[in-house]
Amino acid sequence: MTSEQVAELRVLLAQARMRALTPEEQSRYRAACTQLQNSLTQAQLLLAPKGAKARRNFRALCDLQLELALPKGPTRARTLDFSIGGFAALLPDEPPTAVPVGFSIWLSGARPLEGTAVCRGARMAADGRWRASFEFAEVTAADRERVEREVVEVALEMLWPSGSLAS
Repeated sequence: MTSEQVAELRVLLAQARMRALTPEEQSRYRAACTQLQNSLTQAQLLLAPKGAKARRNFRALCDLQLELALPKGPTRARTLDFSIGGFAALLPDEPPTAVPVGFSIWLSGARPLEGTAVCRGARMAADGRWRASFEFAEVTAADRERVEREVVEVALEMLWPSGSLAS
């Protein structure tokens, strides 16, 4: 993406936080988000170990407060990364796989993102905790937009910090 496209996407994101975008703005916003996410997903594939499973979505490194309603009881953790498809976290116990669990993630904004997610895989980390990857199962359309906005904002800030756009 060019610096002009990044600047336009930042403006559209700011407008989307304050008001509904016009149909023309929404079209430009969608196209820019898709372009950014496709580029970043391809870049992640280039950096992945040989033979690694291809990702469908870009994962942004994102430390967000998380609460899971696991069968053993509520578990608090922090996300390791976050995408429009799900999230990963370090947990004290191995979570059940293929079982929908409730979750709350505190994104920027007043209310948490809530829904259900399914653990698609977990492995023990060096520190004895479990690194688990979750896929969103049930999230409202409005919350999916919040997720996309959060991922795009984190990605833009990682790649092009706000102060570097002036040049």
